[in-house]
Amino acid sequence: MKHIFILIAVLMPLLCCAQKEDYVWVMGNNIIDFNTTPPTVMANGDFTPESGLTSICDKDGNLMYWSKGNHLYNKNNEEIFTSKVFSGFHQLNSITLFPFPGSETNYILMHLDYNNHIIKFTVIDGSEDVLQPTFKDFGSIPYNRNTPIVVQQENSRDFWIINMNEYELAFSVYSLTSEGLQLNSTYNYKGENFDSYLIGIEGYWVSNNQSNIVAYMLGREEDLLYLNYSFDNVYGKITDITVYHEGTEILWPCVFSKNDKYLFFVASDFTDGTTAVLYRCPVDKLKEKDALKKYRELVYYPPLDYYLSVSIKLGPDGNIYFINDSNPEYISVIYNPEDDNPIINSNGLKLAQPNQNNKWVAMFPYTYHYPFAVSYTRDCRDFTFSFSES
Repeated sequence: MKHIFILIAVLMPLLCCAQKEDYVWVMGNNIIDFNTTPPTVMANGDFTPESGLTSICDKDGNLMYWSKGNHLYNKNNEEIFTSKVFSGFHQLNSITLFPFPGSETNYILMHLDYNNHIIKFTVIDGSEDVLQPTFKDFGSIPYNRNTPIVVQQENSRDFWIINMNEYELAFSVYSLTSEGLQLNSTYNYKGENFDSYLIGIEGYWVSNNQSNIVAYMLGREEDLLYLNYSFDNVYGKITDITVYHEGTEILWPCVFSKNDKYLFFVASDFTDGTTAVLYRCPVDKLKEKDALKKYRELVYYPPLDYYLSVSIKLGPDGNIYFINDSNPEYISVIYNPEDDNPIINSNGLKLAQPNQNNKWVAMFPYTYHYPFAVSYTRDCRDFTFSFSES
């Protein structure tokens, strides 16, 4: 019998499948479906590309809701919610979606109430009707022109929301559970002098193990300040913040590779109009000074006078996708991004409805990926299993 338990312990992690909340990307007038191999690209009516796109599926990969700017749609493209105030060009825009903790039919809608200086959290309750759900207020946090950072709690469907108070240089971590939203911890930053910066997180990227966060802030002189957070996602605490880049070179967007081996990023110098170039840097080097310059590896140099879009994203298949305006009818793909010699395919995915009038073909949606995890403990005879999902 003991050997059976041991066999189960070995095989169980291999048998557990990931949730599929990020398997359908709605990009305005195009949809990419990762439920097939290779992914399927479909037309999405007359919707035009726009910043602020988010989309979310159920656990089986079926599209549930998506947003464009400050408008929320169901899977039939029917508008079901409008945020009154559009927050501008941010990675987390006026509307962001992620699952409601502990539920397979409800979702969280995070949106801005600028007039009251709060970020609101609203429950999308689709338990009775997924196409015309009800909306319930679930809490709010102060808004100080920052983009709040959303991190999934380890082995849980709960979340951490990191919000910055620009006046006190304090980072507040809230816990978001099925019981509500409450302050969990506060981190007071006493490092870099931020006098010359507009204190506010403009955008961020989270590693797949949820413990490393790269964020950037826009300076008063149009320069950028980059921060590297070390985050304890079990207890919801920031353990360290490192400033690792500042200057005239723009380093965004970024994306972590599947196993967090590399941080991929686009770099360009806005003082001389240098073409945006795609690089990668080993994640284990990020804490070192000038790591993104010292350890960068060239991945892709676009043709002369062409640029990479401000959109790059890790797919559920482990490949990295980016938009390249030298090839507006296709989405470029990086295969085997963690290998010594990754393969770049500029004709990776053909768009169903390319937008020829806009070099920025589309924006990848903001989606969240939730690993299904299993852990076990044992005494001398038996194993006890605990699961992160029912």
